[in-house]
Amino acid sequence: MPHDLAITFIECCCYIAPGLRCRKADLWRAYKDWTQLSQIMLLSRKLVQSRWASFFEQDQRHILGVELKTEEDWDFWDPESAQQIYLIYDGELTKIGLSQDPQTRLRSLQTGSGRVLSILASGPGGPDLEQKLHQRYASKHTVGEWFRLSPEDREKVKRELERKKG
Repeated sequence: MPHDLAITFIECCCYIAPGLRCRKADLWRAYKDWTQLSQIMLLSRKLVQSRWASFFEQDQRHILGVELKTEEDWDFWDPESAQQIYLIYDGELTKIGLSQDPQTRLRSLQTGSGRVLSILASGPGGPDLEQKLHQRYASKHTVGEWFRLSPEDREKVKRELERKKG
């Protein structure tokens, strides 16, 4: 499952219980501070607030069931802990990449592609594993992070990523 930074923020920086409420503007300011302190990408306000709305009730100005902790009580998230290695396939070439959210990455790649793309596999891993896989298949490299992998190569990487899921 892709990592949801909007909800991770709530889990790290808020109390969650019936009867609590927090102003959306205060939550947004705290989210911006938390992403900066965590050194992670700031998602758009519209996206973040839509993610919050899908998990929590709200009124015009408040998210219900949530209250901000003081900044001293915030937990911080390690982005590397949620990185995923993925294989995206276009019917001919395979992209070996790294993302916190392979589904979102697929959608962004699909926009610029004339071929139908699909995720063949994804699993935990960081830049070291991505580099290792790029080096392993360097002889099959075409352009960027795209490789002309055989079905056996794709299956081997898929099994490796499945084992890492545990």
